[in-house]
Amino acid sequence: MDKMLLKKLYPAGTREEICAAFPGVEWENICAVARYYGYRRKKKPYKKTGVPALDAVRVRCYDVKINMRELDEDCRTKKYFQKRGCRAQYPNFRAINRAASYLGGYLDFHFPPET
Repeated sequence: MDKMLLKKLYPAGTREEICAAFPGVEWENICAVARYYGYRRKKKPYKKTGVPALDAVRVRCYDVKINMRELDEDCRTKKYFQKRGCRAQYPNFRAINRAASYLGGYLDFHFPPET
């Protein structure tokens, strides 16, 4: 197995691309070799919720490599971002504001102009 090709493809390549690059080798064996050399897959971004403020917090967490558990602990929001934060029905703007200020931002809102 070509070590350099695996190092290049494994973090961001799709499963199909990687399997096509190594014909005749099963996916489990490719993963085992990558694990042996210490290669890791790139983490997927957080899912969009439909709430712009919450989505902005989640994008910022992904950029600075903070997971939702750490965010909940640091913002003292119990398990809001781990469990409830992914549902957009009733967003908790107090928790989102705490997270935004913790991440170095602020929560802002605008009213549409009256016509």
